[in-house]
Amino acid sequence: MGKSGFKLLLIIFSFVFISLLGTLLVLESLDFVQKQEKSLNSFEIIQNSLKEGSIFSLSEVLFKNAENMSTLRSVYIQNINNKPIYFFSANSKDTKEDIPNLFNKPNSLFNNTYTKEIDIFDIKYKIYASFNLLTKKNIYSLFQKLSILITFYLIVLIALIINISTKNENNINLKNSKTDSYFFSEQKITDELKKSASFDHDIVLTLIRAPNNLLKENSQEFLEVLNKYFPFKDLIFKYDDNTFCILIPNIDLEKGIQQIETFDQTFVNISSKSLKFPIMFGLSSRNGRLISGNVILKEAKAALKKAMSNKSYPIIGFRPNPALYREYLSKIQRNN
Repeated sequence: MGKSGFKLLLIIFSFVFISLLGTLLVLESLDFVQKQEKSLNSFEIIQNSLKEGSIFSLSEVLFKNAENMSTLRSVYIQNINNKPIYFFSANSKDTKEDIPNLFNKPNSLFNNTYTKEIDIFDIKYKIYASFNLLTKKNIYSLFQKLSILITFYLIVLIALIINISTKNENNINLKNSKTDSYFFSEQKITDELKKSASFDHDIVLTLIRAPNNLLKENSQEFLEVLNKYFPFKDLIFKYDDNTFCILIPNIDLEKGIQQIETFDQTFVNISSKSLKFPIMFGLSSRNGRLISGNVILKEAKAALKKAMSNKSYPIIGFRPNPALYREYLSKIQRNN
């Protein structure tokens, strides 16, 4: 996974996390609104039961509607002289003396208090009813859900970071290892040219480049693609930040171009989304000459430069003339 892939995955995972977090908070908010509505309905039931019955039958009404009055904490009724004549509490810890104090507290997220004066048989009474909207149990449940969600997010995030860090470390080791195919050496190319000359074989050098430094940003993924396609992994190098170099032994320039054409088509089919971009190729070959790595590199660079400027055909081969090259060497020897 490259940096771009990691960023995309992190964005997707963060979006999912925020969506889940938002959904949880919305559900909790809806539950809170439902508790407010239930509290108001409960208070209306209390009023209606007093108007239709009596104060002394209120306990029976509260017992019958206990399931629908789950938020009710206490009921307190006074007569016109402010004398308490009835109290009820769902909390066994509340005493008769404590209950009036419950109604002196302002409404909050945790509780609501409703007050109403009503006439019962031409006698005025004042009703107080206190309702619990949020309890310690509700808060604990919410924090428990949030903790599970955040813990899961952190675990996955740490796993992703460890994964990308491990791959980056492997990439660094890959780049720093002089025995690895990733390490570029002009001397290595010269040695391969000499080896091919000793067996009278040809060899093709290919430079691969992409526009806008796209290979620089996806070099490790591209190297993996090259290693899958080309059999000689020790002949694959990274020439610079945005250019790869490949040596293809026992092949002439024409067949080298054909092989690169096949690879170019394969690259389109097997590449990941991050590698969906055009690449250009510049090729040169030994072609019967005794040359150094520096010479064949210059030729491949010239071909690559032309390929970069030629939008219609991205594969250009430098075609050296062995006769002209030998004539050039003879002139140099005569001048010396």
